[in-house]
Amino acid sequence: MNDPYTPFAGFTVFLGAVAFQAGGLILRAGGCIFIDGTTFNDVIYDSHSFRWQRRADPASPWIDIPETEQADGICGYLPREPGQYRAVWEVSVNGVRHKYASANILEI
Repeated sequence: MNDPYTPFAGFTVFLGAVAFQAGGLILRAGGCIFIDGTTFNDVIYDSHSFRWQRRADPASPWIDIPETEQADGICGYLPREPGQYRAVWEVSVNGVRHKYASANILEI
């Protein structure tokens, strides 16, 4: 199974929260961290899309959770059913567009 998303070490998820790290700066929120058009450590981030995904187990495909979609930043989510969860983010970093996944996966 080919995954179009690359894990991003500075982007982690928690139960009901997300965190973004750029150099020595760490932002963590239960709501949203609005990153679109923001510069951290001379790196410009332009957010294109964000959403959470769920899969039943490691052999299952990732399924988007539509109500978690966001264009301007990354947002926390509180899962309602068992499974594995991650967040995915499409973002331009200094003008180069990438597809990233959270560095970790939540097991509920």
